[in-house]
Amino acid sequence: MANSAEGAAEVVQDLLTLARRGRYNMIKTNLNKVVESYLETPSFEKLQKDNPDVHLDIRLSEKMPIINGSTPHLNKVVMNLIVNAFDAMPKGGNLRIETKIMHIKKLLGGHDQIDEGEYVLLKVKDTGTGIAPEDIGKIFEPYFSKKEMGASGSGLGLSVVYGVVKDHNGYYDIISKLNEGTEFIMYFPKVTEAERLTEPQDITDGSAKGEEKVLVVDDDFEQREMAAELLESLGYIVDTVENGHKAIDYLESNTADIVTLDMIMEDGFDGLDTYVRITKINSEQKAIIVSGYSATDRVQKMQELGAGQYVKKPYTRETLGMAIRTELDCKSPIDVKSLVEIGG
Repeated sequence: MANSAEGAAEVVQDLLTLARRGRYNMIKTNLNKVVESYLETPSFEKLQKDNPDVHLDIRLSEKMPIINGSTPHLNKVVMNLIVNAFDAMPKGGNLRIETKIMHIKKLLGGHDQIDEGEYVLLKVKDTGTGIAPEDIGKIFEPYFSKKEMGASGSGLGLSVVYGVVKDHNGYYDIISKLNEGTEFIMYFPKVTEAERLTEPQDITDGSAKGEEKVLVVDDDFEQREMAAELLESLGYIVDTVENGHKAIDYLESNTADIVTLDMIMEDGFDGLDTYVRITKINSEQKAIIVSGYSATDRVQKMQELGAGQYVKKPYTRETLGMAIRTELDCKSPIDVKSLVEIGG
């Protein structure tokens, strides 16, 4: 039953990613950080634990130019390519994850044309089952798979990869030999010096911007990544954790100017439980509440204890940014107790 629920969740998440194509918040992004972020997730730790005979070789270029990218969508690319590689090695093998910068005149596998220029490459190479020549042209089609029934994945993973790479004005390439392994290569255009010096047009008047440190607490990976991306685009320094217990662990050894707390997380330890524990660490810790549900008595209790505004999901960059900016500008954490559902 748990596996069925997990599989259904994967399908929903990949369908949502495909549905959101073109609705990206593109910011200047370091691809190494995207890769490193996924490698630190519990889902990747589980993947490693379930596949102890797959040996990793991580080669991230020290001098990595930035690209224009959407962090949550690029994370999906990294995740799906890595999961696909693990699936190709059920009996173990070697997995190399590499980033590099290259001047490209033609694709390394020679399967397609590419505009000559400087590209940031993501390479994921396995020593698994490989792909038959007649199947290489089909692998990005939705639900095309040679996996056994019940294998992991939504059946949409490589379709997501294809769509996201194309939406980033990138290219893809595949080098594969049956029973020897496969290498996926993604090419992303490097940000030029002129683009680097040009700030993207800001749709706010600047009042939501800041340079403070924000801790985002949310049990949904995509929500954490989206919030981080939106806030980083406003200038904030952002860290993320996946539940209240990890937020407490974080704040016992780190500081944050403000915390965004998802209301519903672990069973028996929600936003209110987390906030109560946080205030024992720092009685003046500023926080706002974020939830996809209507405000409850527990939300009101949090605000009575000092939490700030309540932001309703789905939110925009402006609603989230303004709630954080308003709370940070208050003289004390209890100045804002309004139960207004911002963004609702």
